[in-house]
Amino acid sequence: MGVTVRQKPKGSGVYWVFINHQGKRASKKIGTDEDVANQVANTIDAKLKLGQYEFEKPKSQAPKLKEYASIWLEDYIKPLRRQSTYERYSDILNRYVFPALGKKPIDKIKRGEIRNLLLNLYKKGLSRSMLCLVRDVISGPSPDVARN
Repeated sequence: MGVTVRQKPKGSGVYWVFINHQGKRASKKIGTDEDVANQVANTIDAKLKLGQYEFEKPKSQAPKLKEYASIWLEDYIKPLRRQSTYERYSDILNRYVFPALGKKPIDKIKRGEIRNLLLNLYKKGLSRSMLCLVRDVISGPSPDVARN
């Protein structure tokens, strides 16, 4: 547990309070007055000892692949591609991708997992062109498409 006051960058005259408590870290810019920064640090240290200080809530979690890909299908593929393309992509997602990766948040899916999915599909007898199509569908939903 620790609360420290430092200038950042060094010699700039701008004081920051750095908090390190139970593996969580935070920092706050205080200003140009060192005495105020020390008072804030003492207050935060007292709250930490009493268990009253709460760190900022973590950022919202990334959506699951199934939710994200569904938005991509409906908002991007359906209006901009042929109906047959939409149906084929939807079928590939439902048949091959969602059972393996659909419940994982998109920021937690690793390249190795996608590779293993494609290798397993290859072992099951899918053609090379179908594997390429599965890969392309997985690569399709880019982060800026589903953002509103």
